[in-house]
Amino acid sequence: MKMCAGCITWTAIIVLLLGSFALTYYLYLEGTARQEEIDLLTGDDIPQNYHMYGFYASAVFALVLLCTVLCMYKKIRMAIKIMETSADFVTEVCMVLLVPPVMTVLVIAWAGAWVYMASYVYTNGTYDCTAAV
Repeated sequence: MKMCAGCITWTAIIVLLLGSFALTYYLYLEGTARQEEIDLLTGDDIPQNYHMYGFYASAVFALVLLCTVLCMYKKIRMAIKIMETSADFVTEVCMVLLVPPVMTVLVIAWAGAWVYMASYVYTNGTYDCTAAV
């Protein structure tokens, strides 16, 4: 994990950016093709070009994402260093890996006990509104 933290993080960011730009380009091509079809139509019932609306939204998202990655470059590098440090910690203290499974078992046991007790209280007798006064 320590050796791959930076590679995995930057690969995920680059794939996300390339995917958003590819979607933007695809919607642009579809929108322009649809606009040519719409321009040939006449009459009162001219359809909307939703591909172009999707293109505009996707372009804004891609640009905001790119600006966010560029502005957060130093913080992303710091997060990668933190992941590498946490990988060192997990390597040195292997018992920390037992915390999630043990807590999961304890939470399931607590939820089971709670459901049992709640169902016992719910099924134990009837409620009389006049007797509560």
